[in-house]
Amino acid sequence: MKSIVYETITLEKKMRVMQIQLNRAAVLNALNRACLKEIHSALDAAQKDLEISLLLIIGSGDRAFSVGADLSDLATLITLGDRKGVKEYSRLFESLFERLESSKILSMAAINGAAVGTGAELALACDIRLFSTKGYFAFPETSLGLISPTHRLARLCGQSCASQFTLTGERISAERAKQMGLALDVLSNRDFHKKAADLALSFASKNHKTIRLTKTAIRKQQNKDLAYHCPELFFTQDFRRILHNFQTKSHHSRDIDHKN
Repeated sequence: MKSIVYETITLEKKMRVMQIQLNRAAVLNALNRACLKEIHSALDAAQKDLEISLLLIIGSGDRAFSVGADLSDLATLITLGDRKGVKEYSRLFESLFERLESSKILSMAAINGAAVGTGAELALACDIRLFSTKGYFAFPETSLGLISPTHRLARLCGQSCASQFTLTGERISAERAKQMGLALDVLSNRDFHKKAADLALSFASKNHKTIRLTKTAIRKQQNKDLAYHCPELFFTQDFRRILHNFQTKSHHSRDIDHKN
């Protein structure tokens, strides 16, 4: 077993499986620019390794797979008025999801808690999704004055369901995700990551060429998503106010932690 520790992720190889663990549990594995770039680097490493058949993505801790974009990182760009930076941030997300879909390597997301916004989209870009019983999806973007990514959700569960969950922000529980065809299975919380890793090894043990050709056939058609091409929405007064409230709350929480 080989392991490489980055600043925000850990990359570990076991037989034909490459595991990416998001190591930002303190912020519910929020995806900042550094984390996105490191996941891209991990994909580069996986694609260069001809032995790899499956990429397994997991979140550290027991509360979240990923809550999506890091609002603190985004706030820095918006405060600076860096529209180019916001656009590049969005592009890091979009290109990551496109790479996961277009890669010949099979991908699996192990969702052990909250998978929110682009965190949910990261899981939807994977070929296979496993949930723990406390895992869920949520798409809160419209309540923030932003556009939710929609085409992957609509492709997998239909236009009506996608409209319901992206417009209301209603959670999709693990069991409901399985009923909707968004999850391969729902596993118990106990030893969830080990169970997911064992299942990943089982998938990866199949014929290497067959796995790649099957994925290529399934993923033949790709679409674009408007959500990654509207950076101006991050600079509206409504979203600025939301960010300000978030930062105020974060500073208050840190002050309490320091006093304790």
